Amino acid sequence: MLLSLIKNMVSGVGLDYRTIYQVVSAHSLESAIREQGLVELRNQLREIIPDISDQYDKPFDREAYNRYWEIKMRGMHAFQMSCVIDAVRHLGGKSLVVADIGDSSGNHAR
Repeated sequence: MLLSLIKNMVSGVGLDYRTIYQVVSAHSLESAIREQGLVELRNQLREIIPDISDQYDKPFDREAYNRYWEIKMRGMHAFQMSCVIDAVRHLGGKSLVVADIGDSSGNHAR
């Protein structure tokens, strides 16, 4: 109910509540990425696959993608890869086989 009231108030003065949510969330995500030490890994992943906007069924609105979605997805990918890297190091990785069978976007083949 409170969220609905806030949406109505923001919309009532001519602002787009989705944009406000995305801007605030993007700042929060950037802060978390820095705090967790994931900036370098995120940047390395960006170099490997510069555009990840095609990894979902529906296309993104380009402004929303640049404002929010790329930050969210890159942060999530960096966190996931950090967990994998830590697990491989913990297990001793010399004779370990790691397989990625869950990526339907085709980027795993690169």
